[in-house]
Amino acid sequence: ADASTPNGIMAAAQINEADYTVNDGEPLTVQADGATNPANCQVEYNQATGTDTPPTINVSTGGC
Repeated sequence: ADASTPNGIMAAAQINEADYTVNDGEPLTVQADGATNPANCQVEYNQATGTDTPPTINVSTGGC
């Protein structure tokens, strides 16, 4: 699977739809299903904006 797609992210991270929801977009988010507050129990991935700018990854665990 293409690693830049939600299915590719899930395959690379070895997560499944039974436990997580992957929302495609900018940013791409992976939220834990069953969390008290899924928006505060997620990993957020923003693509790199150029060859000299790395992607950013933010982790929120306050709603887990």
